[in-house]
Amino acid sequence: MSYDDYDNMIEWTSALSVGNDTIDSEHKILMDMINRLYAATFLDSSDQLAETIVNELIDYTHTHFNHEESFLKESGYKDLDQHRVVHNELLRQVIDFKFAIVEGKARNSGSNLEHFLRNWMVQHIQGRDFEYAKTLGLKE
Repeated sequence: MSYDDYDNMIEWTSALSVGNDTIDSEHKILMDMINRLYAATFLDSSDQLAETIVNELIDYTHTHFNHEESFLKESGYKDLDQHRVVHNELLRQVIDFKFAIVEGKARNSGSNLEHFLRNWMVQHIQGRDFEYAKTLGLKE
C-alpha cells in the first residue's frame, strides 16, 4: 500500500459544517493534514515525514485558531475566552504528539493515535465549534 492509496481516517461531510465557509475550508485543510499525518506515521519507514507534517499541522492550527478567534471576537461571542482555553489545550496536545513522533513513540500507539487525532478534530468541531455556530445563528 502506498501513501496515496491509504484510506482517509476522517472524512469531511456537511454534518461537520459550522455554517461559515472560511472556517469550514480551514477545517477541511486540517482534516487533510491529519489524514496525511496518520498515513505517514504508519507507512513511512522513518518518522521524518510524520514530523514534517505535524510541524505543518501545528503551524496551520495556529493560523486557523487565530482566524476562528478573530471571527468569534468580531461576532461578539461571549464564550470566546473559554474557547481560547480549549484551543490552547488542543494545541498543547498536538505539540505533545510531535514529541512522541520525535522520540519514536507515535508509531507504537496505533489505536491511541487514531483516537487522539479523530477526537482532536471531529469532537472539537461537533462540540465546541457547534456551540458557537448555534449561539451565533450559523447552525440550527
